[in-house]
Amino acid sequence: MTDEQPIETVRRFCAAWGTQDLDTIIAFLTERRDIFAFANGRIDLPVMGTFEVRDGKIAAWRDYFDLGMFMSQMPQG
Repeated sequence: MTDEQPIETVRRFCAAWGTQDLDTIIAFLTERRDIFAFANGRIDLPVMGTFEVRDGKIAAWRDYFDLGMFMSQMPQG
């Protein structure tokens, strides 16, 4: 774990855009892909998660995704 304050992480992320180094920029992100496997198919869904940290503890964890994309991949039958 790091003792870096969240604002410093954001500042380093913004500075990384100036380098145009995609690997460095991507290393800062929380975006991921969730895969749900079913007997008759699967759903492959890009998801972005965010955490709110207060007093050294996670106060909130939220995931954002496109429900339409999820529903369009839902296995039928």
